[in-house]
Amino acid sequence: MKCAVLLSGEIRDGLKYLDQNFNFFMKNNNIDVHIHSYRCEEEDEIIKYYKPKYAVFEPKKNYINQNIIDVVSSNKAGETIPSNVLHMWRKRKEVFKLIEKYQYDKIFITRFDCFGDKNISEYFDKTSLVIPQGGDFRGGIFDLCCLGSYDQIKYYCDLYDFAEVYAKEGCLFHPETMLKYHLEKNIDITIERVPINVYLRNSLFT
Repeated sequence: MKCAVLLSGEIRDGLKYLDQNFNFFMKNNNIDVHIHSYRCEEEDEIIKYYKPKYAVFEPKKNYINQNIIDVVSSNKAGETIPSNVLHMWRKRKEVFKLIEKYQYDKIFITRFDCFGDKNISEYFDKTSLVIPQGGDFRGGIFDLCCLGSYDQIKYYCDLYDFAEVYAKEGCLFHPETMLKYHLEKNIDITIERVPINVYLRNSLFT
């Protein structure tokens, strides 16, 4: 089975959780790691540890069109910062582009600063999109990480392309809410919630 891990977004304090991430998705697994992040002091250490097949560290700046920010801001949850969410989704879209010429059997997309208490390989036999339990804020669905097939993860990462459309359709602009709205539009995708406790920067995400 050909497997990949996609790590995207800011490193933040991700160096603190290298051992936890090793147990979460690298231990005993033959995987290719792909990274799309921003230029930072930690990038050499990240590359040394993860040994990615591909890694992109781009300048930290605004990549989002202001018109899109204005549209989604008209119907956002109070605590949501549209630019931050849109940049997160853009990064997921960009990291997926790194693997488009490969047909991986399983792909796990996650962040540098989150980890789980089980090895994700326990669920490689699942045919549904695998999403850990918990974190379903604002009536949405957990969005820190997920496991799926090539086509499932491609669709998952395509959310960035539809943010403006979904906002105009009346979907509340909040990361978990809009992700659920996006996934429910694809009748070919089924979701299986699995009992993994996921920690974001060492705090249990419930």
